[in-house]
Amino acid sequence: ETTLSLPNIKVNELLGRRVALVDVLDAHLRALIRIHTIRGAMLTLVAPWPFSWERSSSATDLAALLTGERPDAGELYAKHGWKLPTAITRVSDAREAMEALQW
Repeated sequence: ETTLSLPNIKVNELLGRRVALVDVLDAHLRALIRIHTIRGAMLTLVAPWPFSWERSSSATDLAALLTGERPDAGELYAKHGWKLPTAITRVSDAREAMEALQW
């Protein structure tokens, strides 16, 4: 079966795709403080990518990357009956926003 449970989908999305509301609010306040230095900048606010960029830039097998970086991931997913993600479908890079906002 290829259908994932809602908790499985959510935990997979938390692998560097989401951001907490409190972080968005904090980033906006930081942007207001730095308005003169970042005016016109387009910044991406997402959770920081949890893996090294060097290793993940060429990774097509996310399950292998995940278990390589976090050896207990397979066991943890299996414990809940979840499936590891198999591909990187979208990665947003928050490094520029983190630097510009000192976030």
